Amino acid sequence: MVQGKIVPSAGTPQPSYNYHADMGNIDLPMYLSSGVVTEVAPLMLMLNYHYFDVLFIEEPEIGLHPELQLAMARVLIRLWHAGATVFFTTHSDTILQHINNMIKLHERTKADRELLMERFGYGEADLLDPKEVSMYQFDVSGETGRSGIRRLTSNEYGFEVPTFNNALKKRQP
Repeated sequence: MVQGKIVPSAGTPQPSYNYHADMGNIDLPMYLSSGVVTEVAPLMLMLNYHYFDVLFIEEPEIGLHPELQLAMARVLIRLWHAGATVFFTTHSDTILQHINNMIKLHERTKADRELLMERFGYGEADLLDPKEVSMYQFDVSGETGRSGIRRLTSNEYGFEVPTFNNALKKRQP
């Protein structure tokens, strides 16, 4: 996603990191790097240097173009397939659509699934079984103003997220 590496800085009293682009021979301090680099760097460092069983990530789509949001969704799914428990919050309909697409692809017949996986460059580690995925939505009651959590269920189209759909249906002033 970042077209480079995150590398430790040399000669600093505090641990710090630079961005080293695949093209060029320069290390940039993080504060001079793009938003994509600074948003993705913590996940990259964690994956490179630490083993973990559980990952909590808030809004992994922050600062990412929709194409990179799809890449992030693939990373999260693959982490789950690698054995990590993955929790994340999102406002990204792109990430949710990708999750639904991977659920739908999982549910195709074997021949259909293999043809589509080859055509679009997916592997088994990209697919999701809807029985193994949980999705929740935070709702605010109009009457009390209190927040509540509702478990969403997957249907023939995947997970429908009412707050996303309602926002699209709502008339704007």
